[in-house]
Order: sequence, then structure tokens, then C-alpha cells
Amino acid sequence: MKKTIEDIQQVLNAAGYYAGLIDGDFGAKSQAALDAAIAVANAPEPQLHIIEVVRDRQTQRSTTSRYTAGKLSGFMLECPGPSTTQAGQRKRIPAGTYQIVWHDGTKYRGVVRLYNDQVPQSRAILIHVGNYPSNTDGCLLAGMTRGVDVVGASRGAVTELMQWIRACGVDNVRVVIKDQF
Repeated sequence: MKKTIEDIQQVLNAAGYYAGLIDGDFGAKSQAALDAAIAVANAPEPQLHIIEVVRDRQTQRSTTSRYTAGKLSGFMLECPGPSTTQAGQRKRIPAGTYQIVWHDGTKYRGVVRLYNDQVPQSRAILIHVGNYPSNTDGCLLAGMTRGVDVVGASRGAVTELMQWIRACGVDNVRVVIKDQF
């Protein structure tokens, strides 16, 4: 079946590219809508950026790790193990790949929340400012230095990391957590 100009206008309208009168005339509005649809179809796939978190130390009070994000690097502090998907345990989340979204809660604003198929967004696992195990109920605390049960210069590390995520686009970033104890 041959498509008419009117058919094309209807398809473009249904896809949200064409808002003009569907009259079967191929004018400037039809051409602009078609050009926009072609541009979207031909757009390159966005590049995926990774924040790699490699857990390498654990104590009775905490788990610490090294992270890299592009040219950035630092440390993370989390609750101790064992890892769990259950909320309210004051334990770390399981190793794996996590998507992120922006979080603007009452206590923490402008930070990201991690989630995947096993750890729901409702668990509210954030990357936020903090230095000690008492500063987290399961979140990841970023820092520029680390010691036993502590990360330092957290505010600077979180600011730097959130700026990097904004530059990459939050939808284009994944957090990959690995256990290497």
C-alpha cells in the first residue's frame, strides 16, 4: 500500500512531530516535521559513563572502596556486610550494576539515588556527604581520602562527582559495584 502525504502527516502527528492541519499538502511544516523525525532516528546512541566502585576493605563497622568516574577518583564508605537487598538493615547493597536518578529529599538535595531490579528506588540508596559509619543507613559516602572506618573531604568529593554526573547526563551514567576483598 502506497503512503500518501496525508498518511505521512498522520504518522508524524501521532509521533508528536507534526502539529499542523492534516491536509495532504507537503509544505514547510511537513518538511520540518519530517526533518526532525529523521534527525532523532539518526541521532547517535548516547555514550554510557561508569562510576566503578571496587570494595576492598571491610571492618565490623564499615565497608570502604575505591571509585573512578572518568578522570575522577576517590573513596566510598558504606555500611558493613553482608550485602542485602532488604531495607532497614544498616547493611550495604549487593555488588552489581545500578542506574541512578536525581534525588531531592528533605535531608539530601542534588545527589543521586541508586537502583536496579533487586534494589528498588524506594530504598533510597544515595551517594551523599558523610565521613563515618554513623552518617549512613546504607548509602554510599564519597570522600577524597580514607582511613579505617572513615572517608575525608567528603563535601568536595560529592560536589565533584555530582558535577561530573550532570555533565554526562544522569541517564547516561551507571554505578558498577564490585567486591574484591
